[in-house]
Amino acid sequence: MLFVQQSAGRILRAIFEICLKRGWLIPIRAAVDLCIMVDKQLWASNTPLRQFRGVPADVIRKAEGKQFPWYRYFDLASRLHCFSKYDTYIPIGPLKLGELIGIQNAGKLVHRLVHNFPKLAIQAQAQVQPITCSLLRIDLTITPDF
Repeated sequence: MLFVQQSAGRILRAIFEICLKRGWLIPIRAAVDLCIMVDKQLWASNTPLRQFRGVPADVIRKAEGKQFPWYRYFDLASRLHCFSKYDTYIPIGPLKLGELIGIQNAGKLVHRLVHNFPKLAIQAQAQVQPITCSLLRIDLTITPDF
């Protein structure tokens, strides 16, 4: 099985190189995505919740069945609701995540795991420097946001 995995990675990288030399943009993106999936053994249809131990199988199955983009989990997990009478904020993220998955009791677990997952905050300032007519140098500052 290891031979098949290594060969698949090499074949996909070769396809990527061929597409790159011919200038085919859409197949390049598909080849890069497939290379990453084979190397990391995490398919695009799988949820990143699989990386955590102790997550029930039905939660993972329902999360993958929803086909909900992972970056949207962060939006739902950080939502607050204000009660104007008491001026207090109550997190509604666990409730919404439980509704999304279809298991209300798993909302708190998914909310906690989403907050444990690292996010990248890319600063909007970038320095772009042309090196040749087809090559750019881009300097970005990337900071993790937990």
